[in-house]
Amino acid sequence: MQRGTALTTRDVGWQAKAAEGSLQFVYLVGVEGSNHHGVMSELLAPLSLSQRCKPDSAKHGNNATMCIRPDAADEFRTFIGGDVCDKTPTRETILANMNVECNICVRDAVVRNALFHGDIEVDEVVSRGSQCGGTILEDMSFPSGSSRTPPGPMNLSSMFRQLSGRIDTRLVVLQRDFYDTVMSHQWFDGGANRHAKKMVEYMEYISQTLKGLPSHAWRILPVDCISTNKHGLQTSLARFLGFPTEECGHCWEHWNTPASNAARRAQRRTKVDDAFTKNRHRFDVLDPVHAKAMLSQYLVDPMTCNA
Repeated sequence: MQRGTALTTRDVGWQAKAAEGSLQFVYLVGVEGSNHHGVMSELLAPLSLSQRCKPDSAKHGNNATMCIRPDAADEFRTFIGGDVCDKTPTRETILANMNVECNICVRDAVVRNALFHGDIEVDEVVSRGSQCGGTILEDMSFPSGSSRTPPGPMNLSSMFRQLSGRIDTRLVVLQRDFYDTVMSHQWFDGGANRHAKKMVEYMEYISQTLKGLPSHAWRILPVDCISTNKHGLQTSLARFLGFPTEECGHCWEHWNTPASNAARRAQRRTKVDDAFTKNRHRFDVLDPVHAKAMLSQYLVDPMTCNA
C-alpha cells in the first residue's frame, strides 16, 4: 500500500476555501482490483483539492496553476506549476514548492493508524481532520495484505456509526467487471479460482454493509464507465460530495484505462465466471443487473454510462 500524507503546497498564496470547522471524511470502498489507487489519484484527490483550494492571483498571476504528482515515496502532494508537474519530483523540488497552508489528507498515516489498528480512535480522526483542510480521503482495499477475512481491514459499519456523528462521512463504492477485477490479482489467494471466491466473500460483505447505511451517505462509481464518461462521473461525484462545481484542473491527467479480459473469451477461466454467476445473489447491491431499481445510488448508469 502507498504511504499517506497531506496533499499540500507551501506558498502562502494558496488559500483554503473550506469553511472553518467543516470536516468531511470520504472512504473510497473497493475490493482488490477495482482500481481504487487510480480513482483516488486521478479523480477523488484532485477534485477534492481543487474544490478546497484556489490560487491567489494577486500573488501568482491569473495563470497560477496547481498539479498533483506522487513523490519518490509515492506520497501524493501538490505543487505550484512548473516542470514539477511533468515528472516525479526530487526531494529538493518538493521542499521548494510545497505549501502547507492549503492541503487535504490522503492516505494519511495518522488517520490510518486511528482506523486500522484496533478500535477506531474517533477523536484522533476528527482532530486530524482539522489539520487536513477539513478533508480526509481514504481507500484501503478489501481485503488488504494479510487481512483477508471480513470485515478486515476495517468494519465499515462500525466506522460509519462512530464517525458520522462527528464528521460528514461518505462512501464512494467502486464497481468493476468481476472477471477483470479477479484477473488483475489472479495470483492472490492461491490462484484465480480461489481469489474469485475471496472477492465474492468481500463483495457480499460490502453489499450487506451498504444495506445498513443511510442511502444519502454512499454512491456506486462504475469503473468501467470512466473511459466513456469521465465528465459525467466527475460532475456526479462533485454533487454527491456537496461541492459547488465539478471544476478540477488536474483530474484524469495520468489515467490509464485498465486492461480488460472480457473480450478474450477463448482464454477465460470458466471457474471465475462461474463464481460470479453462482454467487451474484450474495452481492446484489454491487451487481449491475439490479442498477435500474436503484439508479439513485449510482453516479452514472452502469449499463449506459449516462449520468
